[in-house]
Amino acid sequence: MAEIKGIVTADTLNVRADYKTDAPKAGEVKKGQELRITGFAVDPKGDDFKLRYRIVLNGKTLWTTAKFVSVDPALVKQIPFIAQNPANAAEELLEASGMDVKDGTQIAFEEAQAVAALMRDFKVSGTFDDQGIRLLRGVIEHLHACGVTLGSDDSGSWSMGDLQKVQQAVDGMAGGMGKLFEQLYGARDDAKAFRTMYAPLHITRSGKNNVSPWPEKETWFAKNSNGYEIVLGNRVFFEGTTVTRSNPHMPYSSVELIAHEIGHVINWRYSLKMPKGQVVRPREFYESHLMAKKYVLPTGESVSLSMNDGYLLAARSSNGPHETVTDAITAFSLDRLTENDANPAKQKQGQARRLQIADMLGRIIQFRVESYTNVEGIRAAILKMGGAALETTMQTGLELLKRADSDLDKEMDRLKKTPIKAG
Repeated sequence: MAEIKGIVTADTLNVRADYKTDAPKAGEVKKGQELRITGFAVDPKGDDFKLRYRIVLNGKTLWTTAKFVSVDPALVKQIPFIAQNPANAAEELLEASGMDVKDGTQIAFEEAQAVAALMRDFKVSGTFDDQGIRLLRGVIEHLHACGVTLGSDDSGSWSMGDLQKVQQAVDGMAGGMGKLFEQLYGARDDAKAFRTMYAPLHITRSGKNNVSPWPEKETWFAKNSNGYEIVLGNRVFFEGTTVTRSNPHMPYSSVELIAHEIGHVINWRYSLKMPKGQVVRPREFYESHLMAKKYVLPTGESVSLSMNDGYLLAARSSNGPHETVTDAITAFSLDRLTENDANPAKQKQGQARRLQIADMLGRIIQFRVESYTNVEGIRAAILKMGGAALETTMQTGLELLKRADSDLDKEMDRLKKTPIKAG
């Protein structure tokens, strides 16, 4: 384990003889002082100061609150847990990670360690028994396999229901990409296809109703402003369907709204190449060539299309080009087109949309593969977009793309060498 150091952020900070907040005071440290951290524990009665760091100070092992010690986020995950109640170490560790564990829950310490490691960057709400803990672990690991990581802002925490909606949205978008990759490259692997086009992706749960950067001017339920981090507020999570004022006859669900935010990644990050070689953004291509244009079906029949023709949802906040193209990608991926409608005209409109969007996304995929460099190239793009703060947020996601079982560089190298299937 690397030596982990933290910097005191309070003017003065008490250090104590053991981990409890009411343990005898053994001295104090000053703002800016560097501390060597050797472990962490939790004092259940410590309220806001319950997370405790074990430190070495002047050759002595002492304890202090973690609240006023700043540690590199990449190193926080390496601080070992020091159980104070070995007979109940698993529950203690999970409680230290912010989980409310149901009394009587039996779970192995090794499993608790694995879950706690997955939860270092976000908070959960609700009470968990052993079955719930394993379900939580399964959802997080599934998202990691797709290159998706989770976070919480100061007021946000994930319920199990929230997480399952995110998983459904990711799986839906992965399915849409998986079908296209099969058509282009001859093999289907939805998680791999999602990683190739959407990862790394960080989804943060906010406790706010409005996540707009300008809350006094406008209301946003969710945001994806840079193509790498999605923020989901309270109003994203609901049952049934709802509509927007701009498209009152086009309902959408909570899962479809989350999928829409994921779909923004394509427009924010990528471009496509036109037949004559010019490179354009998806929003420009969709608005100019697809949205309200006639389309000729393989049967030779010409189908006229307006903005909403062929679609069964509109989760967008406006009818701007970056929003309409994202809804198109979302509806295509989730099979929310009118191609199976009983009305023959709507059926043909849905068929036209599927062919249109498949062609557009196929071009985007091919240009993405063709222009890909490596994971460090993604890191450079993240730094250019959001600086060191965004890079820190995306660090775990970048690490996932280097794992042996999800190595993006190797996968892209394979795709570059795979001939595109004709037709």
